[in-house]
Amino acid sequence: MGAMAFQDVPMAVEISSTLPDNLALERFCRRHHIVRLSVFGSAAREEIQPQSDVDFLVEYEAGHRHSLVALQQMEDELSELCGGRKVDLVNPRYLNPRLRDRILAEARLQYAEG
Repeated sequence: MGAMAFQDVPMAVEISSTLPDNLALERFCRRHHIVRLSVFGSAAREEIQPQSDVDFLVEYEAGHRHSLVALQQMEDELSELCGGRKVDLVNPRYLNPRLRDRILAEARLQYAEG
Protein backbone atom coordinates (compact mmCIF):
# COMPACT_ATOMS: atom_id res chain seq x y z
CA MET A 1 0.00 0.00 0.00
CA GLY A 2 1.22 3.48 -0.81
CA ALA A 3 1.58 6.29 1.66
CA MET A 4 -1.41 8.55 2.18
CA ALA A 5 -0.92 12.01 0.73
CA PHE A 6 -1.09 14.84 3.25
CA GLN A 7 -4.09 16.43 1.54
CA ASP A 8 -6.05 13.18 1.98
CA VAL A 9 -5.89 13.47 5.77
CA PRO A 10 -8.96 15.26 7.19
CA MET A 11 -7.88 18.45 8.92
CA ALA A 12 -9.63 19.90 11.95
CA VAL A 13 -11.33 23.22 11.28
CA GLU A 14 -10.69 26.24 13.50
CA ILE A 15 -13.73 26.35 15.80
CA SER A 16 -13.86 30.16 15.84
CA SER A 17 -14.51 30.11 12.09
CA THR A 18 -17.43 27.73 12.61
CA LEU A 19 -19.40 29.34 15.45
CA PRO A 20 -21.26 32.65 15.11
CA ASP A 21 -19.90 35.79 16.72
CA ASN A 22 -21.28 36.69 20.15
CA LEU A 23 -23.58 39.49 18.98
CA ALA A 24 -25.21 37.37 16.25
CA LEU A 25 -25.66 34.51 18.71
CA GLU A 26 -27.19 36.81 21.33
CA ARG A 27 -29.68 38.20 18.80
CA PHE A 28 -30.59 34.69 17.66
CA CYS A 29 -31.14 33.50 21.23
CA ARG A 30 -33.23 36.50 22.28
CA ARG A 31 -35.41 36.26 19.16
CA HIS A 32 -36.14 32.59 19.86
CA HIS A 33 -36.59 32.83 23.65
CA ILE A 34 -33.43 30.83 24.37
CA VAL A 35 -31.98 31.31 27.84
CA ARG A 36 -28.97 29.01 27.47
CA LEU A 37 -27.13 27.67 24.42
CA SER A 38 -24.09 25.39 24.54
CA VAL A 39 -22.12 23.59 21.86
CA PHE A 40 -21.20 19.92 22.30
CA GLY A 41 -19.74 17.12 20.23
CA SER A 42 -16.83 17.58 17.86
CA ALA A 43 -17.17 21.38 17.88
CA ALA A 44 -16.85 21.49 21.69
CA ARG A 45 -13.86 19.14 21.58
CA GLU A 46 -12.27 21.26 18.82
CA GLU A 47 -12.19 18.15 16.62
CA ILE A 48 -14.63 19.45 14.03
CA GLN A 49 -13.97 18.33 10.46
CA PRO A 50 -15.07 20.04 7.24
CA GLN A 51 -18.06 17.65 6.92
CA SER A 52 -19.06 17.81 10.62
CA ASP A 53 -22.32 19.26 11.82
CA VAL A 54 -22.55 21.48 14.91
CA ASP A 55 -24.53 20.19 17.89
CA PHE A 56 -26.12 22.62 20.34
CA LEU A 57 -27.86 22.11 23.67
CA VAL A 58 -30.71 24.59 23.91
CA GLU A 59 -32.81 25.66 26.89
CA TYR A 60 -35.84 27.92 26.42
CA GLU A 61 -37.61 30.45 28.61
CA ALA A 62 -39.97 28.77 31.09
CA GLY A 63 -43.23 27.82 29.41
CA HIS A 64 -41.97 28.59 25.91
CA ARG A 65 -42.31 25.78 23.37
CA HIS A 66 -41.49 25.47 19.67
CA SER A 67 -43.28 23.42 17.03
CA LEU A 68 -41.27 21.06 14.84
CA VAL A 69 -41.58 23.54 11.97
CA ALA A 70 -40.28 26.37 14.16
CA LEU A 71 -37.43 24.17 15.37
CA GLN A 72 -36.44 23.40 11.77
CA GLN A 73 -36.53 27.11 10.93
CA MET A 74 -34.31 27.84 13.94
CA GLU A 75 -31.84 25.16 12.85
CA ASP A 76 -31.79 26.62 9.32
CA GLU A 77 -31.17 30.12 10.67
CA LEU A 78 -28.41 28.95 13.01
CA SER A 79 -26.91 26.94 10.16
CA GLU A 80 -26.53 30.16 8.18
CA LEU A 81 -24.82 31.78 11.18
CA CYS A 82 -22.45 28.77 11.31
CA GLY A 83 -21.27 29.26 7.75
CA GLY A 84 -23.78 26.87 6.20
CA ARG A 85 -22.94 23.87 8.38
CA LYS A 86 -25.82 21.61 9.37
CA VAL A 87 -26.77 22.18 13.00
CA ASP A 88 -28.79 20.16 15.48
CA LEU A 89 -30.61 21.74 18.42
CA VAL A 90 -31.11 19.34 21.32
CA ASN A 91 -32.98 19.96 24.56
CA PRO A 92 -30.89 18.54 27.45
CA ARG A 93 -34.03 16.89 28.85
CA TYR A 94 -34.14 14.59 25.84
CA LEU A 95 -30.52 13.44 25.86
CA ASN A 96 -29.87 9.71 25.78
CA PRO A 97 -29.35 8.79 29.47
CA ARG A 98 -26.25 6.72 28.59
CA LEU A 99 -24.63 9.71 26.85
CA ARG A 100 -25.99 12.52 29.03
CA ASP A 101 -23.10 12.86 31.50
CA ARG A 102 -20.44 12.86 28.77
CA ILE A 103 -22.35 15.41 26.68
CA LEU A 104 -22.95 17.74 29.62
CA ALA A 105 -19.30 17.47 30.69
CA GLU A 106 -17.97 18.47 27.27
CA ALA A 107 -20.58 21.18 26.53
CA ARG A 108 -19.19 24.70 26.12
CA LEU A 109 -21.52 27.55 26.98
CA GLN A 110 -22.04 29.99 24.10
CA TYR A 111 -24.89 32.11 25.47
CA ALA A 112 -26.66 32.56 28.79
CA GLU A 113 -29.40 35.09 29.43
CA GLY A 114 -28.60 37.74 32.00
